[in-house]
Amino acid sequence: MTLTESLVSSFLLMLFAGQSGRVFTYSMEAAGKTKIRDQIALSISSDLEHVRNQVNLWKTVSNNLNSNGLPLNGEMSYEPTAAMCLNNTLAKDLLNDDVFSGQGILNNTEGETTIVKTILVPSTDIEITRTISSKAKNYNLLNIHYKINAQSLKQSDQRTTLMMPAQAWCP
Repeated sequence: MTLTESLVSSFLLMLFAGQSGRVFTYSMEAAGKTKIRDQIALSISSDLEHVRNQVNLWKTVSNNLNSNGLPLNGEMSYEPTAAMCLNNTLAKDLLNDDVFSGQGILNNTEGETTIVKTILVPSTDIEITRTISSKAKNYNLLNIHYKINAQSLKQSDQRTTLMMPAQAWCP
């Protein structure tokens, strides 16, 4: 092998080694971002499950539940007030109830009731802003909006709507 061939071979070897290093670096960054996205998804899922639980247990007939909070006869029973049913304000009244006290900032306006809370994703500096709202056009529905506030990730929103199970028990 001549000197020229050796230099060309060495150059190609260094080029391939450098490219391999970059591919490894990019794959590690992608794996890190995937882990962060998983943590965000877990935080949102956990919080949403907590909210669903509160919605499902609100205005239940307490003497129909066992010590674990499960219905004795297999069916949940609810006791919404006549005023809530007549005015169609079940979700609005839930947001104003003690069940959500300390879980965010409550804001009541003529057209909307909201509770805003900031959720910190564990082991990161990422914040998720959760807004639970009930609008005047239908105070029986809860609108839940999660906004992910992260510099390193593409801005992302997740939304869902919950119905009030107690609504089925309105006269």
